[in-house]
Amino acid sequence: MKTYAYGYPRLGRNREFKWALEAYWDGRITPEELRRRLGAVDAERVVTYRRYVDLFPVGEMSLYDPMLDTAIMLGRYFRGRTLEGYFDLARGPQALELTKWFNTNYHYLVPELPLREDGSPPAFTLGSVRPLLAWQQNPDGVPYVIGPYTFVRLSEGYPAEAFGRVLAAAIPVYEQLFRALSLQGAGLVHVDEPAFVTDVPPDHVRLIREAYGTLGRVIPLLVVTYYDAVDFLDQLFDLPIR
Repeated sequence: MKTYAYGYPRLGRNREFKWALEAYWDGRITPEELRRRLGAVDAERVVTYRRYVDLFPVGEMSLYDPMLDTAIMLGRYFRGRTLEGYFDLARGPQALELTKWFNTNYHYLVPELPLREDGSPPAFTLGSVRPLLAWQQNPDGVPYVIGPYTFVRLSEGYPAEAFGRVLAAAIPVYEQLFRALSLQGAGLVHVDEPAFVTDVPPDHVRLIREAYGTLGRVIPLLVVTYYDAVDFLDQLFDLPIR
């Protein structure tokens, strides 16, 4: 039996993460120095994981918010690919809405996913391969992503009746990323789906089954949820996921 842990704090022993961000925002350090400092915090996390468990996620660390990272990964917010544009989305004059992450004191940036003029779902493309790059730096880890259901469920800008179409539009990009990971030699992907513990209607359960019936055949998936129980857990047992 192997042990697995995730969610190790990102702040650093002495809140180095916070101090680095504030120093960058105040203009006291360069973008390169910011990345170096945050990289050092992440490297210490990986060392700690390796010391105590067999398997651990890589790519949990974010410059600011994993939901924003996921939106950029899915080809939204092109300007977010630069450091200046990224932080403009996070805290600029037209920053994304900030709201609570489930029942915690943490917050996340809410992506906007408006339908196109003809009513079709927003366009999703593979805008970044951040999970792949994180895994290539630490190939003994498990690449981490926020899952498609949680990402779309926590986003805004589309009518409720279009949820299924928006989710379906995002699945091929996840599939493309997972295929790239598999081709590079990754053997498992950590998929965070905390929205599974919310009030999930029956039609959403069907969509979840369809999505993971597809994605789980690309690469082995470790689907992780937390905060509460999953009411439809028995409907996930026959899917090709762990």
